[in-house]
Amino acid sequence: MQDLGLAQEGKYGLYDKFRGRIIFPIRDIAGRVIAFGGRLIDGEGAKYLNSSESQIYSKRKNLYLLDKARKSIREKKRSILVEGYMDAIRLHKCGFDEAVASLGTSLTAEQAETLSRFADRCYICYDNDKAGQNAMLSSMFVLQKHGLDVYVVNISGSKDPDEFLAEHSPADFEDALTKACPLIIQYIEAFKPSLADTLTRKSAMKELFMTLSELAVHEVLQHKLFLSEATGIPPSKISLCCKTSC
Repeated sequence: MQDLGLAQEGKYGLYDKFRGRIIFPIRDIAGRVIAFGGRLIDGEGAKYLNSSESQIYSKRKNLYLLDKARKSIREKKRSILVEGYMDAIRLHKCGFDEAVASLGTSLTAEQAETLSRFADRCYICYDNDKAGQNAMLSSMFVLQKHGLDVYVVNISGSKDPDEFLAEHSPADFEDALTKACPLIIQYIEAFKPSLADTLTRKSAMKELFMTLSELAVHEVLQHKLFLSEATGIPPSKISLCCKTSC
C-alpha cells in the first residue's frame, strides 16, 4: 500500500493517504484501475491529491477517462482535452464522451503521442485562470509537434468546462467547439498586449517568432495576414521571420 501511494507513515503509524476525499479511480487504456485522484471534502490539505508514480502507474503515459473515450474519439475524429476530473466527467455526462483530462498541469509528449493514435484533431479547453491558460499554451505546442491539429475552445465567463456546462446547454458547448480558434491564432492573440507596448515589443516579437519557427512554415503561413496585422511586419516578410526568428 505504501509502494502504491495508498498509505503513508504518520506519527501514530500508517494512515490512509486519501482519507476525507472523494475518490476518482484512474484507469489505463484497458480499463484497469492503476491509481487514484482524491478531492478534499473534510479536514485540511491540498484540494486535490493524486497517487504517486509506481510500478503500475506513470501519469506521463495516461489520460483520465481515455478507456471510455477512445472509441468515441475514433468515431468523431476528434478529442477534447481538459484539465480536471470533474471537467471530463461533466463532458461525458453531457454527451461529449470524446473528452479526456491530463493528469497534471503539463501535458507530456507521451500523452500527446497517445492522443494522436486515435484522431488527428484535438480541442483543448483548460481552466480560464492564469495557470490554466499558461498550461494550455504549452500543451498546444506539445500536441502540434505530435501531428495534431489543435483548436482552442473559448468559454469566457466560466472558470472551467464543468462550470460552463452547469450553466449552459450541450448545444452551447458544441457551438463553442465550432468557433474554436486554431492554435497559431490563439498564440498570436496572447502576444498582442506585449506587441502593442513599446517597452515589451522587441522581446515579445523575438519570443513569438522563436516559438513559431519550431512549427512547419506552411502551417504558420496559413495565418500570415493575421500575423502581419498583429506584428506590423509586411506579409511578404513573414516567411523569412518564421525561418530566422526575426
